[in-house]
Amino acid sequence: MNKYFYRLDSSTEVGKKFRRLWNECIKADRAAEVFTKKAGAKTWYPDDAAFAGGVACVSFETEVNKKLWRSLGKDADGLEQWEPAVSRRGDVMVLPRKDFRPSDTATRVFERRVLPWAMVRHLHTQDEWAEMTGIKLTGDKTADAKRMDDVMSHLSFMRYVELYRDDFEKKDDRVRMPYYVRESIRIERARLLLPVVKTEQIYRLLQADTAIEAKNPVIVQDQAPTFFEYNKRVYIGIDYPCKADGLKEIDRKAYIMAKDNLLRMQRDMEALAKSGAKGS
Repeated sequence: MNKYFYRLDSSTEVGKKFRRLWNECIKADRAAEVFTKKAGAKTWYPDDAAFAGGVACVSFETEVNKKLWRSLGKDADGLEQWEPAVSRRGDVMVLPRKDFRPSDTATRVFERRVLPWAMVRHLHTQDEWAEMTGIKLTGDKTADAKRMDDVMSHLSFMRYVELYRDDFEKKDDRVRMPYYVRESIRIERARLLLPVVKTEQIYRLLQADTAIEAKNPVIVQDQAPTFFEYNKRVYIGIDYPCKADGLKEIDRKAYIMAKDNLLRMQRDMEALAKSGAKGS
């Protein structure tokens, strides 16, 4: 695949938005590192669709508590990868009113997007929706479908993930969850709530023409753009042509030259800091 290189002035509108997104990337990576440290792990692995943050699994240097974690196998370097030993089931909630925002609970994590009927109708059968909402069906499929659409199109919905353990099913409120069940669910809940910046967000901001890769429309980590800031300009290397306002296309040589200048400046500053420390 051809590589495209661009220069973007930081003071432009797109440049400012890029800077904000960049700050989100920094925060997402820091949050992932904090999560990893609290979990007692050494390394974290991002989700394929994530540019920054988004912990998919972790690896440990110490012995792993297998009541809390399950193995996903080993990576290319031979490190074993682990995820919380928790199962997930997705579902959707009918919001009582459009401005209602349900709160996350110990075992349930909600998406933040409010969805219309058209985007959730496929998640359940007509009978299941009727049972959830109290709509009475007549047996006339055409009439029932029309009534269902008439009622549901005025409602709003929100998807969520329910967390549970296959080896424990709480059937009575008086039964207390074992520690390992509560702890593994707590870890998984924290993981799901971590901030994440997806590669797709960067492509949307830069108005990248990803349609040229019709055979591979899914954006994954190894296709992520590279970028750095030097002399109040952002330099971007990306796999797709982009058309956002303010982008100036440059060649590979100009991109590499700017990167070398940045690295040289960083080395000079580090050397200056070290000499200053010795002098004091």
